[in-house]
Formats: sequence, structure tokens, C-alpha cells
Amino acid sequence: MDETLSAFGGTYRRDKLCENLRRYIDAVKMTGWKCDILIDGSFVMPNVAEPNDIDVILVLSDDWDMARRDFRPFEYNVLDRGHTKRTHKIDVYPVLTGSEQYLFYFGLFTKIRVEWCREFGLPEDSRKGLVRIMP
Repeated sequence: MDETLSAFGGTYRRDKLCENLRRYIDAVKMTGWKCDILIDGSFVMPNVAEPNDIDVILVLSDDWDMARRDFRPFEYNVLDRGHTKRTHKIDVYPVLTGSEQYLFYFGLFTKIRVEWCREFGLPEDSRKGLVRIMP
């Protein structure tokens, strides 16, 4: 994780987002859930100096119960988009491994937005990678 954060830091805004991401990942670790975190957004594009936030796909094991409602508060906080946005500047998208939602968000988030393509002189169908962290 240190390698990831050092690769995407460098400006005041990026360094703050890195701190937020570290806190979020620590919160996910506290749950004890088997999951991966895919990091996306302008945050993974080094040529964007001041990203607004970080987009995260929280990939849960395929046997995880998405209808579950008996979360402890700290568990709920890693899933709730409102909380993660306010607290960490992270938009979180919880999905199950290999699900239709996973495939949808993975496909969506590997596309570079048209406005970024135009700004950086890239073809409008350009794609980018995601960063996977396994807490």
C-alpha cells in the first residue's frame, strides 16, 4: 500500500486523498472481511494534479450476503457511500466478485472520461488500469 500511495501522491490534494485512502483501507481491515479494493477515478491518472475524490470498488467474496443488515457501525461505515464521501472523499461501490455489478463497474471505471481524453489528447475510447489492494 505504501508503494501505491507514494505513486499517486505528490501534491497537497493528492497527499490528503492518500491519507484518506489509508484510513479507509484501515477501516476495511478492521471488518475482517475477505475483499479486494479497486481504486479508480482521476486519482489513478497521474496527469490529473488535483483529483476531487477517489472511486473505490469494494469487491466482496461471492458468498457475501448483500441483503445483510446486521452491521456493526464501523462495518456499515465502510459500505455507506454517504459516510465514505463525507469522511474520506471516497465514492465506494460494494459488489460481489464476478457479479454483473462487478463487471459493470469494472468496465465503466476502466474507461477514461471523454473530457479527460480531450484534455490530454487521447482517443475518446481510451481505457486505463485500476489499482488493486488486498487488505
